[in-house]
Amino acid sequence: DQPPTLVITNQPTNATIQSGNLQQFSLLAEIQPQNDTIAYQWQVSTDGGFAWSNISGANASTYTLTAAAFMTGYRYRCIVTGPIGEAQQAQNSPLASNLVILTVTGGTSQTDTSGVLRWDSSIGKFDMTSIPFDRDNNNPDFARNDVRLDQTNFEFDLT
Repeated sequence: DQPPTLVITNQPTNATIQSGNLQQFSLLAEIQPQNDTIAYQWQVSTDGGFAWSNISGANASTYTLTAAAFMTGYRYRCIVTGPIGEAQQAQNSPLASNLVILTVTGGTSQTDTSGVLRWDSSIGKFDMTSIPFDRDNNNPDFARNDVRLDQTNFEFDLT
């Protein structure tokens, strides 16, 4: 008796979508020679496909998300397993779908940091005194000298 085989008959495809809109990825899969129950688990990779994480609750042949600008480049795939509840699993179970790449247009992925890091007369004080760094409490390894601060630079020399 030939063991069953999982077959993805319609793979998900790459998508480009406007930020804030819904995007749906889907696939069609079956078990051959006799179709049976299949389990689905959608996964996401935020690092170009190196590491994958299960998406909580994404357990159907379709997965819908709301696109945000920071999601550009995210990759998605679906892991199919089966037949569920049968003693003999498909010989190629689990089977991963092709990965798809999400491109999000509009919106902004830039973070405004203008109020996070700034130097002015009302924020912070900085001591310009030379400070030795000494690991063994014997001879200073180096010292921070010539500290320079302005609107665009923070520099110091280690001597």
